[in-house]
Amino acid sequence: MKHQIETVAGGENSFLEATKLELSGSQCEIGAMLARHAISALELTPLPAKSAHAVREQRCFMQRHWPAHYQRMLGAAKVLDVDPENDEYDLSVLLYGVGVPGCSVVFYPPSRTESQEAILSRNFDYTTGRVAGIGNIEPVAEHFEDRGGKPTVSQPFLIHTKPDQGFECLFMCAYDLLGGATDGINSEGLAVALMADIGTTESRDYRRRQDTGVGINEMQTVRFLLENCSNAKNARETLLNTEQIYLATPCHYMIADASGDAFIWEFDPLRQTSHITDGTNEPLVCTNHLIYDGAPANTTTTDESRNRYRRLKAQIASHPSRVSETTIRETNRQVAAVEPAGEGQYISDTPARTLWYAHYNLSDRSLCIDFYLGEQSGKIVRSNPSRHQL
Repeated sequence: MKHQIETVAGGENSFLEATKLELSGSQCEIGAMLARHAISALELTPLPAKSAHAVREQRCFMQRHWPAHYQRMLGAAKVLDVDPENDEYDLSVLLYGVGVPGCSVVFYPPSRTESQEAILSRNFDYTTGRVAGIGNIEPVAEHFEDRGGKPTVSQPFLIHTKPDQGFECLFMCAYDLLGGATDGINSEGLAVALMADIGTTESRDYRRRQDTGVGINEMQTVRFLLENCSNAKNARETLLNTEQIYLATPCHYMIADASGDAFIWEFDPLRQTSHITDGTNEPLVCTNHLIYDGAPANTTTTDESRNRYRRLKAQIASHPSRVSETTIRETNRQVAAVEPAGEGQYISDTPARTLWYAHYNLSDRSLCIDFYLGEQSGKIVRSNPSRHQL
């Protein structure tokens, strides 16, 4: 069992502190280590369940369909001093916030990069305050939202897991420390990134759940795919055969592998039909509105997302040949969140910012990432990029 902790960006005098956790051992031991960190760094307590029946069914689902995560649940339960069969608590999550990630993601297949490597380029945008007041999103439970008044995503984690069985994974984590991830890569070269589907949150057909249900939730989907799938083809099959739920925010996903195979996974607002938009030999783009053929136009809520999407497509079209890593980064920088408070996707008292830019190289299984640290003299301050290798 191995547990290493280091600060990779920010700290006490910055907007955020990004912490890297490197965890080796059995999944049960990894779950225990995550729970210890959740208690010490986040002051988390077990999440009270609203439905004992749902907790039991979810526990059975995890045993059958995601045994690695069930083992983490057992490890966390021991640290939290809770009987793993106790239906009063939902032990499938270690939640410390919910929200609406406003993101811009582009996947470049090897045929379109100078290095002939597959690259996933990702902006993670979020308000610099508490849970964003857009759509009908509210906290799942007040006990994890009130963390001393800290901004919701001011304590992100970069987690590198090396289980004794299964794939190594390197991923960013916010909202759920036990089984969640926002974007990441595994040792097979599969990368996954989630983005909020803000059109669905505004749909009259959408019903917020915010309770335990049977299946993998929107944050667990990223981690589930990284731990169970070796390539995009495998991920398609897995998603089509796995129950999925929304805990707090409807999301859609960019999934890609080192060969260049990529797709976007979405549900219609009623969650009656899943949709796959396959990539081609050109860069694949996704922001915060549904893009499948026949997707609803939605309301003006998605205008900002559509604008980012169009700008990304135009920027990509202006470089019709192979692109450099510098061009890839600059393309995402063109749609970074830089607006003042009250403008952009998050209409709140605090401005939205690109809290991290993650540059995943699927071919060599690496991540280069930088973080938003704050503002000085009216200018945005970011950390130096750091590189991490599987």
